[in-house]
Amino acid sequence: MSALYDQIGASYEPVKLLPIVRYGERHTLGRLLADVRARNVLDIPCGTGFYARECMRLGARQVVGVDVSTEMISVARGMAEQDQYGIEYQVHDALRLPLLGKFDMSIAIWLFNYASNEYDLRTMFERITENLTDDGFIIGVTMDSSYRDGLDSRKYGVSLKFLEAVEGGRKWSCTLHPSGGDITFETFMLDKKCYERAAAAAGLSIEWIPIEISQDGIDAFATGFWQGAIDNPLMIAFRATRN
Repeated sequence: MSALYDQIGASYEPVKLLPIVRYGERHTLGRLLADVRARNVLDIPCGTGFYARECMRLGARQVVGVDVSTEMISVARGMAEQDQYGIEYQVHDALRLPLLGKFDMSIAIWLFNYASNEYDLRTMFERITENLTDDGFIIGVTMDSSYRDGLDSRKYGVSLKFLEAVEGGRKWSCTLHPSGGDITFETFMLDKKCYERAAAAAGLSIEWIPIEISQDGIDAFATGFWQGAIDNPLMIAFRATRN
């Protein structure tokens, strides 16, 4: 996976302008990150640092961004120098994440969908939780396991192709369609019960939060444009807190 994202690098940034990301993911996270002010934040995987910079803009005290891709981190560091936010970036694999400190919260946007099984899910939750304060929590976005094949999702900026059933869920080929060219990778939709058990093993409870389309997004497109994504959601957010 690191090799794929090393190739993608800065070309990943336009993904944030895809309709489902701009008006769904970013809008929903805007609400969930409202209490980031004065908090220490761990962003994993940070990619090119989009949400790390957003956290600083919203008043976070400190942000450490982590990604498995050296190229993504290189791009993020370059953007951080331009923004002068003082964000620290490090290269680590989430499955082998070391102790980097004690953070008030972690944002894990498109991390857990790369777990191919419940064991890896549990390991990711455990490694992140070890880096949280006693009242720390995780905000995440992942694939929605309730998704049913057949949605015409290309208009939202993403296409999915079913590959195979795996233990606890399904494996898909996902293609994003940003302005710079298509990006294709493999992703997993593991059942919500898998997430809940994995989180519980790390001492966490999960609250599932539907992705909400912003009013700007509704106004920008024809009536009914978003109905498919609402009835058959591709993604879902969650908040994981200590038991």
